[in-house]
Amino acid sequence: MKAKAIDRMIEEKIIYAELRPMLLDKSIPSNDGKSIIDNPSQMRLIIKGVQEKQAELKKKGELDKFPFGLKIVYCTPRSINKALMRTEMKQCIELKIQFPDLICGKRNALGIHDTYHSLTLSGFDLVGAEDRPNHIGFYKEELVAFRKACDQKGLDLPFLFHAGETLLDTGGSTDPANSNLYDAVLLNSKRIGHGFALMKHPHLVEKFKKTDTSPGICVELCPISNELLHLCRNIKEHPFPELLAAGIPCTVNSDNPSLFSNSMSHEFYQIMVGAPTMSLSSWKQLARWSIEYSCLKPQQQAEGLKLLDDSWREFCQQVVHEYEPLMVSKESDAIDEAKAEEAYPKRVPTTA
Repeated sequence: MKAKAIDRMIEEKIIYAELRPMLLDKSIPSNDGKSIIDNPSQMRLIIKGVQEKQAELKKKGELDKFPFGLKIVYCTPRSINKALMRTEMKQCIELKIQFPDLICGKRNALGIHDTYHSLTLSGFDLVGAEDRPNHIGFYKEELVAFRKACDQKGLDLPFLFHAGETLLDTGGSTDPANSNLYDAVLLNSKRIGHGFALMKHPHLVEKFKKTDTSPGICVELCPISNELLHLCRNIKEHPFPELLAAGIPCTVNSDNPSLFSNSMSHEFYQIMVGAPTMSLSSWKQLARWSIEYSCLKPQQQAEGLKLLDDSWREFCQQVVHEYEPLMVSKESDAIDEAKAEEAYPKRVPTTA
């Protein structure tokens, strides 16, 4: 199953992923049913799967297809009590210490690490229904203590909160004093998941904008999930065009892909058809932000951006090579319909 998941990523040209498994009470029985695969053992299984896939790619000279592997965002629900939340935070720190970001091996000609580094936890998130039972601020003392503990231990575990996945004007509660969006900003969240209600808060929008002096806060767009969960009736009602127009960095993500049977290709397609202002260049910018606001180290981000730029140039060359013969002339952007019809004849519907 691990290999199939990675193969699907590679097929969709995904060079790196940050996954959000729910680890609370998710122990898995072993194959013989005699033992339990705990969280550390699950991390080792993921590491093994990625290492095997990267070794296979390296033999083929194709390591650049999946050079950075995976990172895990530790998720726990907003429905638990404070004592259990403290236990979850302790487990998160222990896993981060046990699986740090270790980089092994020499560097090859592409500037990509030859050997996959150990799996690492890349952040901490609170998930669940936006307005029940607890908002992010309910755990403010625990979250502040968690941040202090991480700083003392020299651990980089940014907050990557789900926030604003709601139609409520307050952005997370019927009580205006309890807003996940405001709580996420006050706790210095590096990214937020969804941010659907963000544009209802003009003052808060300023905190998210990318400027020359501030990276802003990245919004993880999940268009298909927002449609299926009825935050909007269709993609035309999604607020992502307003977020982008406001200068807010955004990425495209697949929320619960195993549940919704959606892929990154489907997500990007929805973004493309969702607004007339979107273009191929817009797609590229969204892809760049996904690297720039990832939890990769700066050197890895630079390598990822180079891979993106190289593949983008190759893609543009393929488009020109395939479609230039169909244009009226090299100086025109008009398509010669006769040539196009000859190259791509209309399909005649078949009946059973």
